[in-house]
Amino acid sequence: MDLVPACMRLLRDSVRACARLLHDNEAEVRTTAAGKITKFSCILSPKLTVQHILPWVKNHYGFA
Repeated sequence: MDLVPACMRLLRDSVRACARLLHDNEAEVRTTAAGKITKFSCILSPKLTVQHILPWVKNHYGFA
């Protein structure tokens, strides 16, 4: 198995999971996920952060 595609799949799946948590119906889940955004974004490429994380921050907090 090639390591690069496996890592890319892992990052893609992680971004999707984070997005689901940020949009969860339960406030406690959203709050916990939002508290982890900075650490989570550190493992992402800047491109993935801008595409998938910052739009949520902008929509929910009015800045990015």
